[in-house]
Amino acid sequence: MNSGNAVISVFVMELELLIFGSGVMVFLYYFVAKKKIFSWKKSLHVYGGIIAGDLAVYIGMIYYYLLKTDWALERFSGAVQQVGTEQAKLNLTTKFAQESTTVGMLVFTVFFITLWMGLRKNAEDRRG
Repeated sequence: MNSGNAVISVFVMELELLIFGSGVMVFLYYFVAKKKIFSWKKSLHVYGGIIAGDLAVYIGMIYYYLLKTDWALERFSGAVQQVGTEQAKLNLTTKFAQESTTVGMLVFTVFFITLWMGLRKNAEDRRG
């Protein structure tokens, strides 16, 4: 698997978005809402598990598209020879990167909602 393709570029951009969005959410929750978030309770294991599973699905999907690209380049080698290896790879990875953004959007939605619910649950546990 070569690293110079659109699927990996989309993965890196979406990963940066997840990190930035999480940082903003935690910053706002801690500094604006003045909530403490630095303790971990057993009741938060569910939220941590959902986030970990969500990220595992996302990473698995990216790996699937990388394998699918290699498979398609080998399977359709005749068509690849007609347009050239680099152009065929660019076409396939662009198509698969577009498909992966749909799954990425669902992953972001689940991730951010779960993170918010976990932050709220943590604040409730500290009060009660």
